[in-house]
Amino acid sequence: MITNISSAANRLVKEAKQLKNKSNRMESGLYIAEGENIVKEAVLHSRSNVKSIFVTEKYKEIVNPSDFDVYCVPDYIMEAISDTKSPQGVLAVMKIAENNPDFSIITLAVYLDNLSDPGNIGAIIRTADAAGIKLVILSPECADVYSPKIIRATMGSCFHVDIIREKRYLEELRKLQEDDFKLFAGSLQANKSHFEADLKQRCVICLGNEAHGLSCELMSLKSIIPVKIPILGKAESLNVSVAGAVLMYEALRQRGGINE
Repeated sequence: MITNISSAANRLVKEAKQLKNKSNRMESGLYIAEGENIVKEAVLHSRSNVKSIFVTEKYKEIVNPSDFDVYCVPDYIMEAISDTKSPQGVLAVMKIAENNPDFSIITLAVYLDNLSDPGNIGAIIRTADAAGIKLVILSPECADVYSPKIIRATMGSCFHVDIIREKRYLEELRKLQEDDFKLFAGSLQANKSHFEADLKQRCVICLGNEAHGLSCELMSLKSIIPVKIPILGKAESLNVSVAGAVLMYEALRQRGGINE
């Protein structure tokens, strides 16, 4: 059954609207995923984490109301809940998943070191998904992965990839290192090209902050291997999401996932 809500003072509307704020997301364990394609991906791949769905009249047929709590709201209420200026008219309230990946079957992961730009984080998660990588780890100082902007930027890939946010800096990275993962750090100061790196072994691709690169603490970890992507023109550097894509697809190529 679809429940109609016509008042912006409705409790459910107020609760959904508050999820635009990080502290409310952390306290409630909920976040917003908005847009037709992203909600469809949530329904298909993260069904158990869908708490409720808000739709406008135009999108009433997009979900089966017998499967979820569905609320039909007027456009002005959808605009109040949404994080976008021109919302599509469909939005899901999601439970934050407790990801517990099986590290024994993972051979390639991505680590984000203090990234701050939502677009970059979302693009990296989307690229990891495209390259068949199932684990992305965020350091504690990264932007909140459950912010509406990052969720939109993943284009639904957030539901296909295990995403872990460290509670203590480098905690998860050290665990992987102890489990014989090699750490490859994208660095402009590296002497070795990424083409020379052996990315066929169990490894983690580490990507640094947009302005400051990888931290000294990370770069001082035992057995870390700095690699650089050759820059032949006059550009100072590559965007971190682009650099991440180059490294991920080089790993895919080396593993035979791309026909040369």
